[in-house]
Amino acid sequence: MLPFRMTVRQVNWLTLHDMPRISALFLTAAMFAVVAHGQLPETEERYLSELTAKLVLTPEQTGPVRALFEDTQRIVDSLDFEIDRLEREALSEQEVAFRVPILRQKKKDERELRDLRLREMLNTDQKRIYDNEIRPEKPVVLHFGVHERMNCNVCNR
Repeated sequence: MLPFRMTVRQVNWLTLHDMPRISALFLTAAMFAVVAHGQLPETEERYLSELTAKLVLTPEQTGPVRALFEDTQRIVDSLDFEIDRLEREALSEQEVAFRVPILRQKKKDERELRDLRLREMLNTDQKRIYDNEIRPEKPVVLHFGVHERMNCNVCNR
């Protein structure tokens, strides 16, 4: 009976003093469990299905491409979790303003790296379609001023 009481005391102590850490731990475990089962966010799922349709991926390519997307999503989710943690912590606004943009840039870099790795998996015809239709390069021409990118002749070339 003594070990049971000790366990209850330990649980009570943990509940009172470490609740934020415990809830963060459970949220992280739940987040990784969802991604581990192959569920991507809706936007990523749409992008993946668009890629599969436009590039006419073979069955041999579909599995590795999906795994690439899932691995990247795990990393992006962990960066999102870190951003949320920083914003909840009792840090100064300057510290948060310094760290959060770095993590957001890491998210962008991870997605760029995913797209580069995806491009390496494609054959020559698929690369041409990918470069022309799915991910055309941004214009090299520099132009300035606040403007609507959707209506800009330079941005939409």
